[in-house]
Amino acid sequence: MPRDLYYRGRRLNVYYTIFGPERFREVIESITGLEISRYFIIDMFAFIDVVNILGGIEVTLDQDLVSPTYRVRNNGVWSTLFYPRGTHHLNGIEALRVARARHFTPVFSRDRRQQKILIALANRMSELSLTDFDKVFNIVRTVITYLDTDINIPESLMLLNYLRNVRDFNMIVLTTGNVLTQTYSNLMYLGLTEDEVDSSFNRGAWILIPENNDWNSIRRFIQNQISR
Repeated sequence: MPRDLYYRGRRLNVYYTIFGPERFREVIESITGLEISRYFIIDMFAFIDVVNILGGIEVTLDQDLVSPTYRVRNNGVWSTLFYPRGTHHLNGIEALRVARARHFTPVFSRDRRQQKILIALANRMSELSLTDFDKVFNIVRTVITYLDTDINIPESLMLLNYLRNVRDFNMIVLTTGNVLTQTYSNLMYLGLTEDEVDSSFNRGAWILIPENNDWNSIRRFIQNQISR
């Protein structure tokens, strides 16, 4: 779900910032047509710790990840973010860098990288066994410490056990390549296109909306993906 999806006068990420998780869940349900029974909001520090507890994750980049404005420090040396195309074994901080980098990268590429990271985490979870109880306990303890959620500890353990058995993931990002189109907020409200205004016109914020502003098309697209 792109954060720039413009729903009822607001970008999607603004709903969480202003109204909190419960309202945000309602908005996601309305957009997708799905019932969302639980939520969790994970702090970046918990993300780092969980990846490290698991011993790192394997992530394959389809293209070079370059961000000249993203400053990083490795072994006491400052540089800018760069990961060449290929498979990388990432620790917690490295995984967070790959997840967050967005400048100088193609539109929607960050969404796809974040999905790859989540799948890599799920795959590492699936490798855990009963002999890894300490790891499981540390993951749950770490996550609960940094987590805002309506999931209790017994439910979280059940979810971890469920993840161990998941094998197939459908990596789908809502993009301008399937059901979305890009425009600007002022152009949308005025019913104009970029070709109809000059360079001095205030286009407003860059936003994403469904093609033909048909929100049902998003619900149909998601249902089709789920039913495959």
